[in-house]
Amino acid sequence: FNDAEPAAAAAARAALLSLEQRGAAIVNVTIPHLHALSLAHGMAIAMEFAQSLDTDYWGNWPFEANTRVSLGLGHSMSGVELLAADRLRGWALQVMDGLFARVDVVASPTVGMVAPALTEAARRTGVSDTARIVQMMKHIFLANLLGKPAVSVPAGYGPEGLPLGLHLMADHWREA
Repeated sequence: FNDAEPAAAAAARAALLSLEQRGAAIVNVTIPHLHALSLAHGMAIAMEFAQSLDTDYWGNWPFEANTRVSLGLGHSMSGVELLAADRLRGWALQVMDGLFARVDVVASPTVGMVAPALTEAARRTGVSDTARIVQMMKHIFLANLLGKPAVSVPAGYGPEGLPLGLHLMADHWREA
């Protein structure tokens, strides 16, 4: 919550308050080394994209800029880097097992920022802005990296009227 933009954090906090008023117990938690885990996620996704889209990539398919960068990075990584990302993933699964022994779900803002305006140029050619993507995904990547069940529920609207959400992640087989 602390590193989300104020509007995104406020909407998620309001949703949590609503849950608390209905009987949920809110427990503050800290997940260590999220930046390193975010990098491991980015590496794993880039390598998975590169492998699954290999023939399209080398066949000069007209991907937008950010996809081309991700595919290029995925093709440039080594098996050693894949193993490092997988070891971080394994460590994070153990950390989350310990956390889920104490809580039912981990809640966070769905995105770390209010959705940016989509310019006409972005509509035509796409946008390559890795920093913005990391900021938007900083609260949801962990469920993807670990294969944990997660859902985003509506939590309000930002200043421009675009939706904001509360992200809920549970342990495997405990998402009900």
